[in-house]
Amino acid sequence: ECLGADFTWNYGWVLHSYPSTIHRPGSRFNPGYTLLSVDVTASVLRVRSRYCTGKRGTHHTSCTSCLGLGPDLNAVHASSWAQQSAGQKPVDRLSRNQLAQKLDVVNNKLRKEGMKRVNERKYLARSRQKVNAFRELVDIISSNEVPGLPRLLSTAKKEGWGVEKVCSKASLAVEGKYHPRNYTALEMDLAILVYELGGGSALYALNKSPISLPSRHTIAAQRRNISLHMTLS
Repeated sequence: ECLGADFTWNYGWVLHSYPSTIHRPGSRFNPGYTLLSVDVTASVLRVRSRYCTGKRGTHHTSCTSCLGLGPDLNAVHASSWAQQSAGQKPVDRLSRNQLAQKLDVVNNKLRKEGMKRVNERKYLARSRQKVNAFRELVDIISSNEVPGLPRLLSTAKKEGWGVEKVCSKASLAVEGKYHPRNYTALEMDLAILVYELGGGSALYALNKSPISLPSRHTIAAQRRNISLHMTLS
């Protein structure tokens, strides 16, 4: 009986570097022989030709077909199947190491795609949240007299508030629980004038109105006593 032919593998540990996938049924890269056994220690492959007669040749342990496998075996070497990285190579011609490498590449791509999808979903959710917040802000402003609205918006821009915080502050202002205090010089002067001409009750009324002038306490440090004199001409 023909025992096949031995083939020394010189491209690293044979179990990891030999492209055993070429022997799978239907492989497009069948090398013309089948793999009988592997000597891991000696890195020797025993193979049998597809055209093996099954009979030994004279003075040989192999048939002439198996003995003539040299070109086929060299083709595996020459093609550098085991030396090249996985790259775009079909999986039916990869070694164990190359399959593992290709799997790592695929897994990394899947992880990146997965993270991309997660980030896209988060961005979409955040965008929807912002749109809803803007709608809420428009509803608050259009449905209520928001005290000190210009000052509130000025403070929001200066301090970099998000739209959700602007909504919250606007709602509190409507409820009388928040009073924007970045008064302009004109508003301070107007409050002082109202106080001097109309007294504390007039200023209090305007302080609680949508105009939201500064309170008596706020203008105390800047108020000056003004005396009005009537003259006859």
